[in-house]
Amino acid sequence: MSLSVSIAILLQAIAPQAATEPGPVKPDIVVEARNEAVIRDFVKRLADPMPTHQLPRWDRQICTGVIGLDAAQAQMMNDRIAQVANSVHLRSGKPGCSPTILIVVSPQADAVAKSVADKYPITLRREGSARLDRFRQPKQPVRWIGTTYEGAATNASSALNGYFKDGALPSAASSGFTGSATRINEITRGIVSSMLVIVDPAQIGSVKLDALSDYVAMVALARPGLGRPAPTTSILSLFADATVAPRSITRFDQDYLSGLYTTSPNHDASWQASSIARSMKTTKKQDGPK
Repeated sequence: MSLSVSIAILLQAIAPQAATEPGPVKPDIVVEARNEAVIRDFVKRLADPMPTHQLPRWDRQICTGVIGLDAAQAQMMNDRIAQVANSVHLRSGKPGCSPTILIVVSPQADAVAKSVADKYPITLRREGSARLDRFRQPKQPVRWIGTTYEGAATNASSALNGYFKDGALPSAASSGFTGSATRINEITRGIVSSMLVIVDPAQIGSVKLDALSDYVAMVALARPGLGRPAPTTSILSLFADATVAPRSITRFDQDYLSGLYTTSPNHDASWQASSIARSMKTTKKQDGPK
């Protein structure tokens, strides 16, 4: 049985300025060079190849659903994930789409994770036994597991397909959304097809919803390895030391995502990681009035 079946069983549930006035001050563009060793360490910590030795990523679109938050909070999280996804040219599904990213906020997080892992170990072990073992471990603020496949975009199918019950909200409709995918020159690539993210309210401490939403967005789009020490320059370090960790997606995070979603999909993980690091070597930031 697929992951979708397990979830279904478990959760069913801006007057222009006058011509005489000076124009707006344009912000200065400052190009900052980054330390190469720092960049490579950042990429190494986040990049998590699939068993076929490529860095998988979402293809064209995602559809998110949230269970366990009230409607306004769920929509806030969905909207933030959609915003970050759109920044790397992913589209979010129309209301009513079948979630490919399901976020479950539950005080029974350990039990939910154990039940999913115990009932469907064959499906989940396709990503490797170590991933499944880490997913099972108790008392984690946030844990995640997903499915990937190697193939052309037309073969994509969500392991969460068919699940969308009461309490889960779809991401906001995206203009121009298309449900179709295109096969590009028969290129084989790594594609994320689904992700389950479980949040334990008892373990997240004083972390606020906006920071949690950014953390989940980074998890969902970057698919980092669960249990790895996160770079201190990433939102993913949020639960390592919440007193000093970033409270939102950082420039390093955003540049990593941009590199991941623009690197050539038909190379191996080592080449892709090097490509992402090269794209992150310089960053542009705007100084001046916002």
